[in-house]
Amino acid sequence: MQNEKIHWADANEITAVICGLDPETDHGEVEQVLFDKFEISTEAFEKILQIIYDMIDFGVSPITNTPTIGFALKGEKVSQWILKKDCTQEFISGAISYICEGESLDKAEKGWQRTISVNNEPKYDLVVKHHVNEDKEEVKSN
Repeated sequence: MQNEKIHWADANEITAVICGLDPETDHGEVEQVLFDKFEISTEAFEKILQIIYDMIDFGVSPITNTPTIGFALKGEKVSQWILKKDCTQEFISGAISYICEGESLDKAEKGWQRTISVNNEPKYDLVVKHHVNEDKEEVKSN
């Protein structure tokens, strides 16, 4: 994942949630509650938040083939996980949603296909299709 700067409004929302406030809470109130609870300024907390945000990574274990998401030290060729968790269900659901462009699988009788292009050239086809067992009962594949 490419590093990008967190927008101040997004930082305010996540800070509010961490402080137990509504995400839409005014910056001034978030700033005061953050200091009262954690004795840290919003500026310092946003710097910590940016460092953590830049460490977010996704990967698939070469040993177990399990998709994981978490925090990693990112090297040029490999990342070293510091903290990770299995995200198999979220990954599969997200991939299906991406392939089906947000539509329900039930709306396509034969399934969905989406082509990923690189440099305006088709490179990969992602396919989700329905399978029907011998009793003609529909079985959705993941």
